[in-house]
Amino acid sequence: MIQLITIKAIIQDHQGKILLVRGGDNLWEMPGGRVEIGDGVEKTLRRELGEELGIHDVEIGDIVGVSDSLMALHNSQLFIIAYSCKINPTIELKLSDEHSELGWFSQSEIEKLDIMPAKRYLLDEYFRKLKG
Repeated sequence: MIQLITIKAIIQDHQGKILLVRGGDNLWEMPGGRVEIGDGVEKTLRRELGEELGIHDVEIGDIVGVSDSLMALHNSQLFIIAYSCKINPTIELKLSDEHSELGWFSQSEIEKLDIMPAKRYLLDEYFRKLKG
């Protein structure tokens, strides 16, 4: 079994909405990606946000949580680590061909989206921590 680590950014705008992207599997997720050998959290997030959305200036905050998922099809276990991040609110996001769509969603809107359970857990954890 292969173990993979991904780092995800939970980015909230001034209206409290969270930035999500829709992947090739038609599921919504936080932007971010797989850690490459020798890369840490900061390098991974900066690379992935640049590739996926054209974001090159990001403030990486606190860890939100860690989740995992078994992926039988790929004989792998995926560990997902999410961080609270801030970006310049005036930046123009440029969606790569890695994703089909992006959007800003409220907590109630997120509850209705198709999201992998392990990633949904991290979004729920983010909102729980906001409420204290």
